[in-house]
Amino acid sequence: MNKTYLDIANEMFDVMPDPKQLEEYSNYLVKYCSTICKTVGGDQIDASREYQFGYEKATEVCYSQIRKHFGVE
Repeated sequence: MNKTYLDIANEMFDVMPDPKQLEEYSNYLVKYCSTICKTVGGDQIDASREYQFGYEKATEVCYSQIRKHFGVE
């Protein structure tokens, strides 16, 4: 868990949960949010091949950057 988790948790909770529970919840939340990058927009059936490649690359960058920012493997 990196410092970003703790900063957000301090804003959210009046009483901090158990550190293990907080880390598990935080990892779950980041993984869930990062998968949204891969599902937003759905299939681009009518798009050109170049557009589709760019779209797939952008979603992968979004996914990996969110996870990297929060320190989730």
